Amino acid sequence: MKKLVQYLNNGKIELLDCPKPSLGSKDIITETSCSLISSGTERMLLDFGKSSFIQKAIKEKERVNDVINKIKTDGLFSTIEAVNYKLNNPIPLGYSNVGRIIQLGSNVKGYHIGDRVVSNSSHSEIALTRKNLCSLIPKNVSDETASFTVIGSIALHGIRLANVNIGDTVAVVGTGLIGLLTIQILKANGCEILAFDINQDRLNLSEKFGAHIFNLSGESSPEDFVNNYTNKFGVDKTIITASTKSNHPIKLSSKITRKRGKIILVGVADIHFDRSDLYEKEITFQVSCSYGPGRYDEVYEKEGIDYPYSYVRWTEKRNFDSVLKLMSDKKIVTDDLLSKKYDFFNSSDAYNSLLDNNNIISILLEYPKEKNKILDTLQLEDKSYNNEKPIVSVVGSGNYATRTIIPNLKKFSPDIIFISAGFDAHKDDPLAQFQLKSKDFYDLTKRTLELSKLYCDGKVVSILEGGYDLNALQESSEMHVNALLEFN
Repeated sequence: MKKLVQYLNNGKIELLDCPKPSLGSKDIITETSCSLISSGTERMLLDFGKSSFIQKAIKEKERVNDVINKIKTDGLFSTIEAVNYKLNNPIPLGYSNVGRIIQLGSNVKGYHIGDRVVSNSSHSEIALTRKNLCSLIPKNVSDETASFTVIGSIALHGIRLANVNIGDTVAVVGTGLIGLLTIQILKANGCEILAFDINQDRLNLSEKFGAHIFNLSGESSPEDFVNNYTNKFGVDKTIITASTKSNHPIKLSSKITRKRGKIILVGVADIHFDRSDLYEKEITFQVSCSYGPGRYDEVYEKEGIDYPYSYVRWTEKRNFDSVLKLMSDKKIVTDDLLSKKYDFFNSSDAYNSLLDNNNIISILLEYPKEKNKILDTLQLEDKSYNNEKPIVSVVGSGNYATRTIIPNLKKFSPDIIFISAGFDAHKDDPLAQFQLKSKDFYDLTKRTLELSKLYCDGKVVSILEGGYDLNALQESSEMHVNALLEFN
């Protein structure tokens, strides 16, 4: 299958041949129909990739300190190798994917083969997701419209954090894709909206969606503009959806927000306030994290364990569902938000247009309806068995293994991988004094099996090596065997 990636060292975009994802008991595998390129996030990644090494360092000042500390502990050459590895290692692009389910894990409930779903998966022909990271698409919502769901959830979570009420006057600073979706959701919530930007075309679109607009590139005072609509009180809430290196959105927000009001940062800005503004007005400031509660929580996202409905009303998945309901009710309309469409196999053209045209709001990648046969494995080269070849195995693919061991493994091109299953690495085992949990053995086994697909046609032999805490041994063995049984 094809997967779209970017190399951070030079910004190069490439469609890579990758093996089809392996299906675990909690996995959902989909065949993609379309995926959305967000102009803000993905343009930022492109700009970073194409910048020089010095420019990268300036943009990531915190990382520079990490590099300096690593030089002190690991030495110069080891640090250079680690940095080069990080920059040369491709990263998947995209986080808004629409497709149909083609495979379901044995423990997945509430979904069926053939269901249309939207997920935060990357731009790829076949996508792997979990039940809390995807949602069923209503029948009256097109794939094209549904592709805006994940980005819409970012906007919705910011609004929830602002705790807006019917009749509130809310300022939206920045009218890119997330800002325009924020305006539509606020309008559906009965709010008065004031939109701020320097791009007149996007402000005109904001006005079409029901906002009062103010162009910050003019000479008029934004405070006078706000006072005119709020009887000089200031806006109740300000939601910053701009993406910039400056603190201008922060300064503006603190000036136009009323006493005891609230500012939510959904986008990116330099967070430096004038203390007097916050002090005198007692303004509350909060940074919004992605799609909502559950984001970056492995128990929620990977294990599929939901937060209690009564205590956490709006999780990231329930935000997905809310956005889709707004789309179904025509409260969110995306026709004017889509700038261009490209065939998935012309992705490089799509990203070039994103760099060349700052007025692009979003781009849709469309995938061929007639699918080529996608193999479970990726054939690297023809091999015949030779018992004189070395047999090499690797368990765990951290930085050192990926940078050093696995490249050498590829050179050896083994015919079979032996797993010496050392369950005495469990945190409860008295012998090895490692800190692995039972679930870690499932992950390690799955990664090893994926390696076997790449390098030796899936040939694996597993041998029990040890384990001296009987409860830990039972749990770890079960995890290991489950991963082996799921392997196909």
